[in-house]
Amino acid sequence: MTRFEKKFPHTASLLHQAVDKVFPAYAAGVWNKGEAYFGAEGCAQDSLFDLASLTKVLCTTTLCAAAEEKAVLEISEPLKAFFPKFPDPRVKLSHLLDHSSGFPSWLPLHERFHAPGDRGEFDPRATPAVARVAYEEEILKSWSSADFEKKVTYSDLGMMLLGWALEIRAGQPVDALFQEWVAGPAGLSSLQFLPTSPDVVPTELCPWRGHILRGEVHDDNCYVLGGVCAHAGLFGNVQDVLKAALLWLAAFRGEKTLIVPATARRYFTFTHMPGSVRSLGWDGIARDGTSAAGRHFSPATRGHLGFTGTSLWVDPEKNLIVVLLTNRVHPTRSNEKIKSFRSLFHDSLLEELGFAK
Repeated sequence: MTRFEKKFPHTASLLHQAVDKVFPAYAAGVWNKGEAYFGAEGCAQDSLFDLASLTKVLCTTTLCAAAEEKAVLEISEPLKAFFPKFPDPRVKLSHLLDHSSGFPSWLPLHERFHAPGDRGEFDPRATPAVARVAYEEEILKSWSSADFEKKVTYSDLGMMLLGWALEIRAGQPVDALFQEWVAGPAGLSSLQFLPTSPDVVPTELCPWRGHILRGEVHDDNCYVLGGVCAHAGLFGNVQDVLKAALLWLAAFRGEKTLIVPATARRYFTFTHMPGSVRSLGWDGIARDGTSAAGRHFSPATRGHLGFTGTSLWVDPEKNLIVVLLTNRVHPTRSNEKIKSFRSLFHDSLLEELGFAK
């Protein structure tokens, strides 16, 4: 019996019962008051998962914080400073982070570069550079002045622009920046784009790529760009996801990590949209009781979900981090049982920690 099973017997049972029903494999991690606990089934504890939109916080949001510390850029800078064709100087990088920018959630940008049911003329060597130009043009055209600072729309597109702004200013691609500024210094060796490890859990049987994806990013828009983007593409194991989250928790609680404490607190609390639970890069706890984080996290909690079945929550008040990595999209994304399972998992876990309200 693992330390995780001894500490969280009910939660471990829930996870075991979910295997092959909610997801084929999972790895879970908990950090509370200096103690870490890990569990896994259907894979090894150190197997890599496609982290999907956890890329937005673990990579892109962390890079923005590092870029400010290094005086490479300020998130108060206008988007137009990086993309001169963009029409409105009011939109700042910070609007991209809290999803109040006026960009839509998503566009099927990848569809221009392959056939409906197969790869068509897609060329992994030539297509990404062409797609990068086309993506930028289409995303900039999609902006809505009517939605700017009027509504919060969770947007992959805004995050893509943010990553390109970082690349423009720093002169390196996002994956290289992440390794140099974050993963290398923090010892997060498993967190990587384009993983080379053979131990990667599979995701979907992709209809147009024609095979089950393993070590190949699930997100189609990211794949067509070559597998590296600011909204998706990062892979990693549960231990390193937890360690990366701990950089933020420790900084928020006053320790100097790669992130300055004042920066961590600002990113966890600032929003252009009063009443929104989203802050700079991070999601929060829905106030209507429908949160995937369940009922017992504090209102100060910040986290994120990933489409492949991943999640991360950081609670500064409870000094707590909870990571759940799954491959619920294997072999198909039509299995959406993760939506109801997440809250059950988190409620059970926090109850076993003594945090039930």
